[in-house]
Amino acid sequence: MPALKIVFAYFFILIATTVEGQVEHNFKMGPEKTNCQNIPLEFKPEQLDSAIIIIQSATYRYTEHIVISRYYTPREATFYSCDGDKGWVIARINDTDHEVYSEVPLSIWETFANSEDPIADYKSEGFQRYLVNE
Repeated sequence: MPALKIVFAYFFILIATTVEGQVEHNFKMGPEKTNCQNIPLEFKPEQLDSAIIIIQSATYRYTEHIVISRYYTPREATFYSCDGDKGWVIARINDTDHEVYSEVPLSIWETFANSEDPIADYKSEGFQRYLVNE
């Protein structure tokens, strides 16, 4: 019996010293398991209604929706990202109007979404440079 305990102890020590942890890789992932390839890269201003439908109906790697206020502009906004790095933003201005932004970096969206004053961040040049409507 004592020999069996020694064998088990040796076995567990051997396993503990040879098992390596999983290495974390910091690499960019592509838009796998999405249908982002169906979204045109650019939309003309007169195509924005159909662009909104196309953008909202696609499958994304990452989406986030925020409600800002029913009294201020924008009322709400949604971020759609195929790769988790940049994406589309659709902002609801009122009951009928929307603004569409393309290629918005995730960092700009996160600043806007987590801001104490999202309306000021929304109106900033950093956000507005991605506007498609104009």
